[in-house]
Amino acid sequence: MHSKDPLVVWEDLKAVHRARGFATFLSLKRKFLTMKKEKGQKMSAWIGEVKSQVFEMEEAGLTVPDLDIILALTMGLPSSYDSLIINFDDTPSSDLTLDHVTTRLLAEETRQLTRVIPTPQTTIPTNAKDLLHNVTLSVNKTSLPVEQITCWFCDEKGHYKENCEKRKAWLELKKGNAMMVEDVDYVY
Repeated sequence: MHSKDPLVVWEDLKAVHRARGFATFLSLKRKFLTMKKEKGQKMSAWIGEVKSQVFEMEEAGLTVPDLDIILALTMGLPSSYDSLIINFDDTPSSDLTLDHVTTRLLAEETRQLTRVIPTPQTTIPTNAKDLLHNVTLSVNKTSLPVEQITCWFCDEKGHYKENCEKRKAWLELKKGNAMMVEDVDYVY
């Protein structure tokens, strides 16, 4: 390097060290299209990994259209995302943007993480209230940080339904109204 201009030095280094050639393009493209989301990997990390690979491909001189990025993002997902991918198939192509897909993937991850799954020990209850109670009890409450928990009663984050102050106040009000109804003398 003989130039004192950092931009010229950088361009010279880039020209010397940049991977080029048909074999390099094939290798990068193959890696890109066969990427898989790791089990337990956050969706944001998965999207970042795919975009990092896109950056590497573009630095090598390849053009990567958004449709290819969407394809790589969705091909590497586990089967739990199949219903979302089917939904993408029905989305008009004008609406199927990279931003739309990444937003939906992040939302689907949140939905899957907060989904209630009954344990195998849960017995079939006699009524729907018992079912809801059993399903609620079967949730692994340590799987999410408290700030990500959404109350089923008030829809606010940070607490469970049984700790909801609004629910406690509502139950007290309901209990008070029930007592008032019992005290009324009915005249026919």
